Amino acid sequence: MISPGSFAVSGRAEDVIRVLAFDTSADTGSVALLDHDRLRGEYLFSGAQAHSERLLAMLDRLLADSACSLADIDLIAVSLGPGSFTGLRVGISTARGLALAAGKDLLGVPTLEAMAFQARGCWEQICPMITARGPEVFTGLYRCPDQGDLQQVRAETVTDPEPWLSGISGETVFVGSGAVLHRGTIAALLGEKARVLPALAGLPRASAVAALALCRYQGAAAHASAAMAPRYIRPPGAELPGGQNGGNSQPGIGGVAGESGTKS
Repeated sequence: MISPGSFAVSGRAEDVIRVLAFDTSADTGSVALLDHDRLRGEYLFSGAQAHSERLLAMLDRLLADSACSLADIDLIAVSLGPGSFTGLRVGISTARGLALAAGKDLLGVPTLEAMAFQARGCWEQICPMITARGPEVFTGLYRCPDQGDLQQVRAETVTDPEPWLSGISGETVFVGSGAVLHRGTIAALLGEKARVLPALAGLPRASAVAALALCRYQGAAAHASAAMAPRYIRPPGAELPGGQNGGNSQPGIGGVAGESGTKS
């Protein structure tokens, strides 16, 4: 089973009732409130540049519409990435600030794991893909047997699609902006063994972050909250082929239309 995220525990895990979660790893952000296994509400908002302006407003609206206050929340959960460098910084700093101010427990969930969790039930093997720079994708490989825990088969990485796909065997469902962009390559290399989910199914969702966080929070030991850091995979400002610099952000990773048959 995949190891839990890093979090600080101020109370008893078995007492958790409500989880407030958000994801700012992509162009489309989201906030969600989970009451045990019941989704009380989830809101999506677009525009990566507006995450810092809209996140707190959407959290306030979600709590108000759900007749809850921050005092009623037991656990705050946030997506750790990979994704937009700026978006991840906004999300994680907001989560830490809220948890510290309200004395709430905090847990981070890797974005690729949350996306794999969203696709559970399609096929047993799941490959989330997020567009990175150029032809590259952030990806990992997971399994989620019926009624079982999410398990990591191959570690998350940033890579060109073709060498990654050549190492995959068996029926696999692909989800995320990278899978949509490279559906032609996936089909050419894996044929009928592959299924690519529509773009909307691959949007990182706060509800999946909340569900994974709740499962892991209830059964895990405490970790130092200082260890909770963005999972960039490629560091900010990484040098790209040809001497280009990656800058401090990655391209938008909302639903991407189109497909690519082979690398150019």
